[in-house]
Amino acid sequence: MKIEEIVDEVEELVISDDDTSEPFLKEKHLDLEGKPIKKRAPKKKESEETKQRRDGVESRFRNDRSSDLNQDKIEEVNEDDKDKSGATEDLKEESEPEEDDLTQKFAPEEEKKLVDEAEEFKARGNKWFKKGDNDSLKRAINRYDSALRTCPVYLHQTRAIYWSNKAACYMKLGDDHKAVESCNQALGLDPDYVKALNRRAAANEKIGKWSNLQSASDDYNKLVELYGKDGNYIERDKARKNGIALESRIKTAATAETQEMLGKLKDIGNSFLGKFGMNTDMFNMAPDGKGGYSMNFGGNQPPKE
Repeated sequence: MKIEEIVDEVEELVISDDDTSEPFLKEKHLDLEGKPIKKRAPKKKESEETKQRRDGVESRFRNDRSSDLNQDKIEEVNEDDKDKSGATEDLKEESEPEEDDLTQKFAPEEEKKLVDEAEEFKARGNKWFKKGDNDSLKRAINRYDSALRTCPVYLHQTRAIYWSNKAACYMKLGDDHKAVESCNQALGLDPDYVKALNRRAAANEKIGKWSNLQSASDDYNKLVELYGKDGNYIERDKARKNGIALESRIKTAATAETQEMLGKLKDIGNSFLGKFGMNTDMFNMAPDGKGGYSMNFGGNQPPKE
């Protein structure tokens, strides 16, 4: 049996279902919102600081055992699954950085260490994602959360990938609303990130409400533009076809939701008008040709000649 397989089996037994990324928070350089935490001055020698960092890394590795750091990036995978216990609580939404955060950056050497560490978390997330079962997907989401907590807040494109990977997980879980939310976070950081646009469009299509379908159509239109600029005409044509296919669904959903809304308004109106011996059938409602409705009171109609 290969060493990697032995490590995987041990990891399956060691990490419990309530495994979260919280133990890592005390050792991170960022808070939950991804803002850099001001570092304290080193106490004594550099050797002690190095030892503390090594001890911290070893502690994180004991809580998150995985030796395979060379898995394919999940950003190249189109979908994901869900854990048997359900996904853990998401990170807070990406907040607008304060003015100090925009200028406060880590030194190049420290930034590289943080990015490398975040990429290791992502690699472990990719490994769990490939397993595909619910429990593994819970762990995958946790690893991407750890990557987000570790990665400097100003590295927008890198953080967008981690959010998009979470969206891919939620799509296979069938939690399309959370998939959309994660894509919103990714696109807030990198508006032209085509994988996040594709995933959000697909998730909104599955939700199927008028506003979601309209949002999916908007995303496909943007993809047509982006793919066209890149000269990727195959994907451009695919996005255009997806957008065209939505047109009839958008009209159908809009009509259905309008009728549903009118039905609810009619029930409310009848409960009120009934006190006066009236009902909504005494009012005539018809489309006004401008996307709305006009209403006339039938009792006031002039007599026919």
